Amino acid sequence: IYGQDFSFGKIKTADFERKKEDANALVLQEFGKASIEYNTVKKELVLRNYFHTKIQIITKEGFDQANFTASIYNNGTDKEYITGIKGKTYNLRDGKVVETDLQKSNIFTEKSTDNLTLTKIAFPEVGEGSIVELRYTIESPFLYNLQSWDFEAKIPKLHSEFITDIPTICTYNVSMKGGKGLSTHHTAPYDTKIATSNGDVS
Repeated sequence: IYGQDFSFGKIKTADFERKKEDANALVLQEFGKASIEYNTVKKELVLRNYFHTKIQIITKEGFDQANFTASIYNNGTDKEYITGIKGKTYNLRDGKVVETDLQKSNIFTEKSTDNLTLTKIAFPEVGEGSIVELRYTIESPFLYNLQSWDFEAKIPKLHSEFITDIPTICTYNVSMKGGKGLSTHHTAPYDTKIATSNGDVS
């Protein structure tokens, strides 16, 4: 029952009938996973950071929440790669859910420094009440670059879940910061660690 990603594209008309939140946007669901796996092609361990989120835009001031930036690092011949980018914008029109796919033209690459490239994603057809959904994976040869996870943000989050899957040969220090605790924090066998926030952290 732990560490379950939610299904992509499962949007119903009821999802647009959200309570009147005192916020410009609202994270409906969010799931992340950081896992260390063996790459059979490169014959080395790699770090895979998976991200999946679903956000409702409530006001015009929340439109910037439909823009995302992923940082991609490189160090000489060693590089990170972003793969599996998939996104949709959902709007409720005449009682029906209308979907708009994220296109390659909505994805931009910008060089920030010699070692940092930014992948920027701007969702199309965003208006008040829209729901945007995004998922992608970053594969990294830098095992030390296990990305942090923010259960708290500038906008409320109804559900935020993060899991790490790390073999015993790798050791990381866990540091949690914030004014509120997690609703669930579970450690499973074989060093699989899972943390969940379900509405308790906003």
